[in-house]
Amino acid sequence: FWLILSVLISSIQSCQSNALMAALLIYSFSMMESGKPGTAAFLIILASFIKIFSLAALILILFYPGKIRFMISALVSMIILLTLPILVVPFEQLKYLYESWGKLLAEDQTYIHGFSVTGILETWLHAGISNKIIQLTGIVLFCIPLLGYKKYGDPFFRKLFFFSLLIWVVIFNHRAESPTYIIAMTGITAWFLTSSKKTLQIGLFILSFILIALSPTDLFPKSLKNNFIVPYCLMAVPAILCWLHIQLELYKVAFTTPK
Repeated sequence: FWLILSVLISSIQSCQSNALMAALLIYSFSMMESGKPGTAAFLIILASFIKIFSLAALILILFYPGKIRFMISALVSMIILLTLPILVVPFEQLKYLYESWGKLLAEDQTYIHGFSVTGILETWLHAGISNKIIQLTGIVLFCIPLLGYKKYGDPFFRKLFFFSLLIWVVIFNHRAESPTYIIAMTGITAWFLTSSKKTLQIGLFILSFILIALSPTDLFPKSLKNNFIVPYCLMAVPAILCWLHIQLELYKVAFTTPK
């Protein structure tokens, strides 16, 4: 908690819901680990109605029993949350709002790069690669460890995959902002506290703490933030490095046969 406190305060001061997203995702993972897939499904759907990228957490059900209960709960939760606004909003207006939301998602402004993999490639290399291609690549890299299905019963594998998820939903979100990084920093901190804490892990965490937790604060001069941190998307760098390290660790766990 103390390690992510400054990021939490920064996110809350920006009047954003990202801290709530991190909490809901952690709570859903906890419920799955506790054998309550129905509750986990509701929490994920609830989070998705606030930030749609939370739907990615649905993939976690692959690791647990109770898949039918999970799917039924997710469907019922979606129906309830879709129709609940009718209590305060006329049907025609609600229909218009959902159509407007769908149009907004379909016509997403791809020139916005944010603190993300896309932002790094664009500001550093001027690569001009489509967001869809980058995100598809991210999905493939993220899902490769799922091929090691024999490790689904390993609690360490499940936790590592969840930490990866918390970082992945941020660094491959081309609209990621500084307040969004409460989600990624939570994943990075949880990973660090459960890692072997060798020199590389310590170095990655210190870099993450400096650029993610401290750079948005007044400890960093405005000139440094305005001329380097923001224009070059430096906040994304340690998150990407940590995610790649976690993925390599996941690949090793997933495809290594114990002796």
